Amino acid sequence: MGNDRRGRSTVTVQAEAGARDGRDARAGEAREARAPGRPAEHGPEAGEARASGTPDPRVTALAAAVARLRGDLAAHPAHPSDRAPAEEALTELAAMAAAGAPDVARLHRALLVVAGAVGSVSAVAPAVAEVRDVIELFGSAPRR
Repeated sequence: MGNDRRGRSTVTVQAEAGARDGRDARAGEAREARAPGRPAEHGPEAGEARASGTPDPRVTALAAAVARLRGDLAAHPAHPSDRAPAEEALTELAAMAAAGAPDVARLHRALLVVAGAVGSVSAVAPAVAEVRDVIELFGSAPRR
């Protein structure tokens, strides 16, 4: 077993790459489902039910990413002081995914709360990045 230039074991590097590949594949599937040229705030791109009755893959990816982050956070032995707000924001994200039509501004606000609360916990950083990547598929937050 070798180490990379940062001193991480090759097993760790391979596991991180595998997690990234899975996240990239899910994000890619959701991106492909989005029609080019249409804003993400309206129509099926915003998570509304599609004419064919199939769910928006971005909503499915959001639910999976939130579940993964919740699991990673629950398994982490340390309890960040801002864990309660992060849990509340994750509950809000899960509810938006379950409803099927997330509000882009609310998605971004919840992400900011989560990232601010647990962003420095390196053990959950890949899961936070996955949630961020999926939220970005819905479009940028509207300007105030």
